[in-house]
Amino acid sequence: MLIYNVTCNVEKDAHEKWMAWIKQTYLRSVMATGCFSGYRLLKLLGDDEGVTYAFQFNCPHIDKFLHFQAQHKPALMHDLAERFNQQAFYFETLLEEVEQSQAELVSSLSPN
Repeated sequence: MLIYNVTCNVEKDAHEKWMAWIKQTYLRSVMATGCFSGYRLLKLLGDDEGVTYAFQFNCPHIDKFLHFQAQHKPALMHDLAERFNQQAFYFETLLEEVEQSQAELVSSLSPN
């Protein structure tokens, strides 16, 4: 599983408008591409320089990500830049899931 991570730092005075647009338009648009199987929206705690979020989109295969990157990402990022120009800073990473654990699994593996 691949995880396409987009981290965004938003100025505090633009935060409400930005978040409304992210939830109503951006996340729906990304998921509508059919390239991702789900997402998580996370907020960074303790940020004094605005408000920071990470979007983590689950991508089952590199071909789907490459399709997204070539066919959908440019328009989405252009829209973000036009709407929030200097009020938001973004950077992206592509991660490969190596291992995942669940509390039940970890506790069942512990010696008693």
